[in-house]
Order: sequence, then C-alpha cells, then structure tokens
Amino acid sequence: MGELRQALQLAVKRPSVTAVAVVTLALGIGSTTSVFTLVSATLLDPLPFARPDRLVFAASADRTTGGELSVSYPDFLDWRGAASTFSEFAAFAPEMLTLGGDGAERVAGELVAGPYFRTLGVQPAIGRDLDSADRRSEPRIETVAVVSAALWQRRFARAPILDDLTLQVNGVTFDVVGVAPAGFRGLTDEADVWVPMTTFDLLHPSLRQYAVLASRGTRWHSVVGRLAEGSTIEGARRELATITDRLEQTYPDTNQHKIVAIVPVREALVGDLRMSLLVLFGAVGCVLLVACVNLANLLLAAGAARHLEFAVRRALGAGRGRLIRQLLLESGVVAVLGGAGGLLVTAWSVPLLVRISPVDLPSFVSPTVDGRVLLFAAVVSLGAALLFGLLPALRGSSAPPVASLRADERGGGASPGARHWRAAFVIIQVAGVFVLLIGAGLMLTSFQRVRRFDPGFSPERLLTMRLAIPESAGDAGRDVALITRIADAVRAVPGVRSAGLTSHVYFGQGYLTTRVVADGQSLAPGEEGMRVYRQFVTPGYFAALGLPVGGRGVTARDTEETPPVAVVSRSFARRLWPDADPVGHRFRFGQSADSPLTEVVGVVGDVTPRVRPLAEEVSPQVYTPMAQSAFGRSSPALLIRAEMDPAGAASLVREAIRSVAPDVPVYAVATIRQLLAERTALDRFSAWLMSLFGALALVLASVGVSGVMGQTVAHQRREIGIRIALGADPRGVVRRLVRQGLQLAVAGVAIGWVVSIGLTRVLAGRLYGVSPTDPGIFAMVALLLLGAVLFASYVPARRAAAIDPIDALRSE
Repeated sequence: MGELRQALQLAVKRPSVTAVAVVTLALGIGSTTSVFTLVSATLLDPLPFARPDRLVFAASADRTTGGELSVSYPDFLDWRGAASTFSEFAAFAPEMLTLGGDGAERVAGELVAGPYFRTLGVQPAIGRDLDSADRRSEPRIETVAVVSAALWQRRFARAPILDDLTLQVNGVTFDVVGVAPAGFRGLTDEADVWVPMTTFDLLHPSLRQYAVLASRGTRWHSVVGRLAEGSTIEGARRELATITDRLEQTYPDTNQHKIVAIVPVREALVGDLRMSLLVLFGAVGCVLLVACVNLANLLLAAGAARHLEFAVRRALGAGRGRLIRQLLLESGVVAVLGGAGGLLVTAWSVPLLVRISPVDLPSFVSPTVDGRVLLFAAVVSLGAALLFGLLPALRGSSAPPVASLRADERGGGASPGARHWRAAFVIIQVAGVFVLLIGAGLMLTSFQRVRRFDPGFSPERLLTMRLAIPESAGDAGRDVALITRIADAVRAVPGVRSAGLTSHVYFGQGYLTTRVVADGQSLAPGEEGMRVYRQFVTPGYFAALGLPVGGRGVTARDTEETPPVAVVSRSFARRLWPDADPVGHRFRFGQSADSPLTEVVGVVGDVTPRVRPLAEEVSPQVYTPMAQSAFGRSSPALLIRAEMDPAGAASLVREAIRSVAPDVPVYAVATIRQLLAERTALDRFSAWLMSLFGALALVLASVGVSGVMGQTVAHQRREIGIRIALGADPRGVVRRLVRQGLQLAVAGVAIGWVVSIGLTRVLAGRLYGVSPTDPGIFAMVALLLLGAVLFASYVPARRAAAIDPIDALRSE
C-alpha cells in the first residue's frame, strides 16, 4: 500500500507526463473497446433462437460456376424426407405482401414450409404457430397466418383473443392464429407476416399456370435445419451431398452440377459485417499498439531521468524485485486511469457509431457496455500496463548502483541500451502505422472507384418506386392494361421525360438468373446453356434508363398473343453470335426442346448489376416484355427519368398513380443514386473508420518520434554545445539529427511494407478496382509517413541547433 501511495503521489507530481500518458492510453483503449463492443454484440451475443449453435443454413450451389443458389420446393421436400442428421428441417422465402382492409399497406413477410418456428425454437407469444398447417394430410390448403408483435399492435390493438381476427393478404383472407414474440422478425429480420408455403398459388393467382411451387428447376427457397444430437456440420454436409447426387441422377434436366453448401446460421445472418468488424478490430489493435509503444518510450525517458534515484535505492538495499513492482504499480496507475478514460470514450462513441453508421445492424445486435465489454477493457488495460511498463521497469531496475552514480557524475544521459530500445520502439510504431495507413488507403481508393464505376447508364435524375399490383387469375389483359395506364399517367406528369416498368429494381433484391441455348446450338453431354440475367420490362424502360437500342425495343404490340421476343445485351450477343448481327436470331430459355423460340429484336449496352467482386465479367442480360409473362407483374418497379429533382417529382408521380389506380400501394421510393449509396454504405463507413484510426495512429507516432528526438537532444545537449563551440555548422547538426529520425523511419517502413503485403490480402475480397499490393498506394503511404517523421524530427533538431554553447557547458 505504501508503494501504491507513492505511485499515486508520483502521478500527481508529474501532471504533464501523467496527462499525456492517460489521454494516449484512453484513446487507444477507448477505440479498441468501442469496436470490441460492436464485435461482441454481433459475433458473440446469443441469437434470439434456442440453441443457435445447432442451427445451419443449407443451400445448393452450382458446381460449374460456384454460384450460390436457393433450393426448389420439391428438392426441399426430398431433403427433409431423407435427411437423418437433422432433428428439424424447414424452408422459407421472403415475400412482399399487400395487406388489405382499412389502410392498405405493403409489408415484408415469409412463406414457410416445415416446422419453421419449432426449428428455430421460437414459441408464439399468443396462439399457435404454423407447424400444424404443414402437417395436415387433407388436400385443403389452410389459410392461417402468424403476425409480428408490431403488426399485432398496429392493426389489431393487441387484441388478447385471436379467434375472430382475420387478415387480408393479397386479396386472400387469412385467419390469424398466432403472434410472434416481441422483436422476432424471422430469418429475414424484417418479416411482419408468416403464411404457409402452400398458399403461394392463392397469393399469386397469375402464376398458377407456371406451377412455381412444383417446379424443381425454380430455386427460390432458403433452408434452415437444426442438427440432431450427435450430428456435425460435416456429417450433415455429406448426407445432403449424397441426397443431392441421387436427385441429380433422378432429375438430370433440373439438378445437374449441384453441390451442397452448409453454413452456421450466425455466419449467414451476419454476412459482410463479420469481415468488416474483424478488419476494424485489427486496425484499432494497431492504434493501441502505437499508444503503448509511445508510453513505453515515455517511461523509458522518465526512467533515464530517475537513474540516480534508482541507484541510491539500490545502494540502500532495495531489491530489484521491489523496484520492478514499484515501477509496474506506477504503470498500473496510468493504466487504470487510461482504462477509465477509455470506457468513457467507449460509452460516448458506441452510440455515435451506431447512429451515424449507414448500415442497419441486424435486430438481434444491440451494442451495450455490458459485463463482457468491462472485462475486455480490464484485460486490455492490464495488458497495456504490462506492455508499456514491463520493459522500462526491467531497464530501470537493472543498472548497477555504482555505474549509475558514475554516469551521473559524468553528466551521462540514457545508456546505450535504453537508446537502442527507444529506437526499436520508434521502428515498431512506424511499422504499425504503415500497416494501418495501407489498409485505410486501399479501402479509400476502393470506395472512390466504386463511386466512379460505370454502371452502363447515367444514374442522374433517375427515380424508382415499387408498385403492388393486385393479381388476377387468368386475366393477363387486365393486369397489363392497369400497368399501361399507370405508365401513361406517369409520363404525362410535368417534368417526367420518360418512364417504364421492370421486374427487378437496379441494385434492388437481385436478378432472375436462367439458362439460354441458341437455336440450332448443340450442347455436349452434361453441358448447360449460357447463364444470363433476365428482366421483364415494359415499353419506355430503355428510354428511362437511357440505353439506346439497336433494332427495336419492347413495344405495346408485344403481347401474349404474339411470338416471344427479347432485347439482349451486347455481351449476350457476343457470346452466342460473335460474328453476326443478333437481330433476327432466336434462342430458347432452358434446355428443353419443347421451350418456345424467342426472337432477338434489339440490342442494348451492358448494365453492370453489381460492383463486386473485383474484375468480375459482366453477365449477359436479356429483357423480355412483361406482357408476355406473368412474372414480375405483381410488384414491378417503376423507373422514371425526370427533368427536375427526382425527390420533387416523387409526390407528383404518386398523385398520378393514385388518379388511375387508387388501390395500388406505392412503396420503396428512392433515387438510383440512393440505391447505389446503400450498396456501398459499408465500404464508405469502413473506409472512414480506417482513415480515422490511421490518422490517430499517425498523430500518436509523430508525437512519439518527436518525443524520442527531444530526448536525444536533451541527452546530447553537452555534446552539441561542444560541437557548436568548436565551429560546427548548426545546419549540419540539424541534418545529423534529422537523419537519425529518418533512418529509424525507413527501417519501420521497410518492416511495415513486408508485413502489409501479407496482411492486406485479407482485404482482397472487399476491394474493387485496386490490388491489395498496389505499389502506388504503398509508395504514397511511405512518403506520407516519412514526411511526418521528417517534420517530427526537424522541430527538436532546430531547437538543438539553437543551443547556446556557453549555457550548455555551464549546465554541465
């Protein structure tokens, strides 16, 4: 306790040193703990399911392309019936649903099959789940629904009895049989309604003719399973692979080249956040390392100034262990204060990060300073105390008393060993900052190139919104007529240059992929047709997008009664007919000889549907008239090219739609620029944080280098005074001292360069248009760091050149 009191007294007696140390450590610990709070909430906190470690997602993937695919409903039923490594097996598919009644609205829902709620271990707060509907043996489809707690409160005022509650979903009456627990939004993390998968045809009467649910080649389900006791992920993967191989032999037309992918449910739900958080955690680790090295140098300097005190205490009988304990207690006081300051930084920064983050965290992620975060902060503080305090303690307690007293008599400064350690610390600082700045530079460059990438059209003044078109069974003419009236009304709005509809919003929920085969093309055994993106569009779509059409585009004459036609992209044409004009050529969707031939009537430029991965080849695209297929009619996207600000045109467009279709809900209104920003939000936020941490580390390293050079000048004050008294050029003194700092910086840059080449490969999957070893960025960061060290060395060097020789000699 006496030593602890002495450590506290010393901290008070050295307010400037203590303040610098505490602030430096608080910034390092605070930034590290802040990111750990996000990591803990995202990757470590329990999921809102029973025993989530036993839950996995299962999917089929294409062996030839490696592309992830969803699972068809018949394949899911076969998996479920044959798999024994799962105790429960369920499927689900996201679905936007229109709720009728007073105040029609568009909500997110999930179509579920199998014991969905039982698989997740979720019990309804009121009523029952949908599992009994799935187990019904009679052919009648049970129209029952489970609603979220939020929807229950919003539409039913938390009615305690569900017996008489009904919900109009896409024009179909569903009995509300259960209410999900508060906060549960399904595996899509946004659902408000859950209905049986078997009600698909009732919800989409216009698609009944396509038998979507029974089609083995239509893959649109996600599958979740609970591993049986004693089963492992690898065992489940082998079993599903065996079943998949058997399905490939039984159904070669639809199940060729399919393999199985199984991932833990947390990994699937967290997605890109996992790697981004781990990269940021590594970045703040570098900041903490730089801060600790700074403090170690500070304590080494303080120890050098106290060498007489240590020598006297050793001469009076103090053991080395006691001196080490005393110095570690002094470091511990700084660590405790710095840890407390770090927690204050964390408590302030975490809510700020969540608030300014452009990325919506999953609903189960709730970052708070809990016991795990407090324990982490305590461990980091203790580790930091050891990291920056142990070496100075060992150095300060190791010098023999007689040698220290003689050094003091000679006016000696720091020992050669202490100078070597301080030099080593500077090299470590520079190397750590170099690695951090390289990561920030790569991510910033990637983000800038993502912002400037060419999507194939001009996104300026381009507005999009979704429409919920009421479906009708077998009355395609009515649906097409309604869509046509809406498009004509929108084009008549003042300030609207052109408008059209499409089945898939650009940068929206994805594209429909399919295979095509040219007329007369013969495929080798086991070979599939060319994989393409398919969209269903209306007249005016290409004008709205600003794509000139070679040949002709989709017109009002293209109906279900006319032969199938398509507009294809240039990459599509090059792949199938490299040496010919594609207009007039024909192809088939799928490989069946019974599929009707589709004639190419126009060619447009390629549109890049996504910005990743790096150097991905543009996939061919094909556009077919929406009037010739029921797909895409129920929730088409309206695309508008405006002459005014798109945000200002949105209200006018809504009024125009309401005037001709008052029962059609309009939702998801956004500009293409906003959609682009949403898709790159994680890149922007990660690059911003990496740059912030890099700048912080650069400042700390510059302060550290300046401090080391200041110590060097202080210890060489007598020598410098003698040199100047003997006629040395002050500019030569400056050059010599600056050269010492630059030599250390060059060594640090060289080490950091080598380390960065290995570490930055982790970022390869998150970069666009830039190599993880880009020589330009490496050279730029090296110059920036050397420039910062040059400036940090020059200031104390100039101060040294101004030393008065008489004053320097008199002080000795």
